[in-house]
Amino acid sequence: MKKLSLLCLFIASLKADVILNETINPLKTFSPPPLIKPLDKYYLENQYDLTNRVNYLDDELNKTYNFTTALFHNSFYNSFLFKTKEAKYYSIFNIANTKANSYKDAGGKKIDFAYKRFNLAAILGFTPNELNDTKFVFLQDDIKDDKQAHYQMDPVKTTRTIYMLSHRLGQSDLSNTLNISFKYIDFLRKANNYKLRTAMQKMRMQVDKNSFNTNISYDKDFNNFHTQLGLSYFYDTHIAKRFANDILNAYKYPDVKTNEYVFYINNYYKISDFSKINFALNYTKNIAKTTKQDIKLSNPSAKSAFFPNSNNLWQMYYAKTFNGKITQNALNYAVGYEYDDGLNKALIDYKRLSRMPNNLERFTSIFAPISTNINVSNPFIKPEIHNLIKLDFAFKNEAYKDYLNSLFENGYLINAKISFDKVQDLIIFDRARANNSNKGDGAVISRNVNAYLFSSKLSLNYNFLNHFGTKIALTCNYGQNTSDKRALYQIRPFEINAKIDYKNYFSNGLYIIGAAYRYAFSQNRGDFEKSNGLGIDKKLGGFGVLDLYSNIKFKDTFSITFAINNLLNKKYQEFISPYHVESFEYLNINAPARAIYAKFNASF
Repeated sequence: MKKLSLLCLFIASLKADVILNETINPLKTFSPPPLIKPLDKYYLENQYDLTNRVNYLDDELNKTYNFTTALFHNSFYNSFLFKTKEAKYYSIFNIANTKANSYKDAGGKKIDFAYKRFNLAAILGFTPNELNDTKFVFLQDDIKDDKQAHYQMDPVKTTRTIYMLSHRLGQSDLSNTLNISFKYIDFLRKANNYKLRTAMQKMRMQVDKNSFNTNISYDKDFNNFHTQLGLSYFYDTHIAKRFANDILNAYKYPDVKTNEYVFYINNYYKISDFSKINFALNYTKNIAKTTKQDIKLSNPSAKSAFFPNSNNLWQMYYAKTFNGKITQNALNYAVGYEYDDGLNKALIDYKRLSRMPNNLERFTSIFAPISTNINVSNPFIKPEIHNLIKLDFAFKNEAYKDYLNSLFENGYLINAKISFDKVQDLIIFDRARANNSNKGDGAVISRNVNAYLFSSKLSLNYNFLNHFGTKIALTCNYGQNTSDKRALYQIRPFEINAKIDYKNYFSNGLYIIGAAYRYAFSQNRGDFEKSNGLGIDKKLGGFGVLDLYSNIKFKDTFSITFAINNLLNKKYQEFISPYHVESFEYLNINAPARAIYAKFNASF
């Protein structure tokens, strides 16, 4: 299983950069649901309900053949997982299907939420000897008829196909090791406003995106010193076409081609058996080109007229045109200290990280009859520069082994995390106004601002009375746009999550009974008005959600889970807006009412 765990880590990471690996996401992310990877726990994805229920229970089984079927109120999930490990090879095969259907909120209102999702995964590993390990990974995620209750267009087809190949030559502990990997992603999305709803004018969008990534790294130990040298290359093509009544009238992404080169050095020095110092350096060069920024698309409704192209819109909102190529560079570095004696852990680090603008932030160019629906991002936007300080401390007693697993006495684990990020040139979306754009008509634009972000999390795991366990976590986030002296948008409110579980064994297995409570406080800070911000946030009151759940396992062969979500039938709405499509408007979409969740696993 150690190899399979390492393999999942490989799937989740694109680069072997082990110190400068902090993921810096945009302030607001718009994307399809996260990929479902083999061996991941699964729970029905719903962008209108962010209660994290996937880790309530450890109800998975772990044999060669694994079957799962689940009922989420009136939505369904089925999965088959095969895995095996022999002396020189290992393999995983997974096929899964999800059918999500509409639901009602606690007020009885029907929410037109639905999608069909099919997943396929195959992983093959070959280890002829201790110095060689080759892995091949294939993933396909196909989502159809993804109804957007908050938006006027639905992604009727989203397909992601991923191929990965990696090889390790050398010691598995990375003491003298060469790693090389290749990854290719084929992304296709089609959206329209007429298949799943009625429309006066038929609109559709097609997005094609293909990317290739390769990485090579060499690790070497020199007594207490470890170093890693690496080089990665990323190539991406991205084009999006919009049609009105089958007439091509815009390129949302005007055939963008991106080349990115990254050179990195990671080092650590072991001060003792319990502590080490990390330091790293990373240089990134990003070259982006467009080929259709000046294309002329005829407008059949007006003689000798053309639809606005990308450069027309960039000139209109940023007072200059784009010549089709931009090169940006970034230098990142990090230094940190780690301590771990088995009971106490500490991490203190500082990282200077840059994030290159993505195509939505840099090359979007889409016009509309209503100015507030126009979206024109800035092709000259600067990369973000993050100055990130992180503190992470954990303490546990000798009795604590894991949650619901202590020896001889009550066990506890306390964890405190704090991060502070001072950002130069944070990329935000805003509304075009006279003080930030050449054309102040309220269109969506992108711009750089200075800002700071703060987050903290305090958590306690406590096992008591041999069979009981409780988890409590308090999370706080804060964001401030210092350039405009206003709150950043889509900052998650203060939240408390708590759960209590009872676990016991019987002659044929074990069972768990538990309850979880989530309370999200009201969020009075945000970007609420289009007149002075983006206007994507909405003032909401706090809410609490109580869930009950249970699981019984029979000899690691069968597992049955039963739960009631939102037991008190509370009507609530998330502060974080939906993310499957690029929507900058806030609409009232409530989470599901009280609902039953049932799951059956079989493993042989």
